[in-house]
Amino acid sequence: MTHLKRLLALGTLSLFIIPTPLLAETLFHTHIIHINDHHSHLMEENYRLEFEGVTTPVKLGGFARVAA
Repeated sequence: MTHLKRLLALGTLSLFIIPTPLLAETLFHTHIIHINDHHSHLMEENYRLEFEGVTTPVKLGGFARVAA
């Protein structure tokens, strides 16, 4: 039984090692968005921001915006 486990482990490991050079040649991009402070801002808040001299009302924050 130990021999079978060792053979299975080596077979599984080979699935991860063999394709690595082929995958390394392809370009891969990823974007990670991390929201750290969601506990204290569950509800959205109203703000007034100024863009190029124009005051614009916006709603910022809130846990619903994280889920959207």
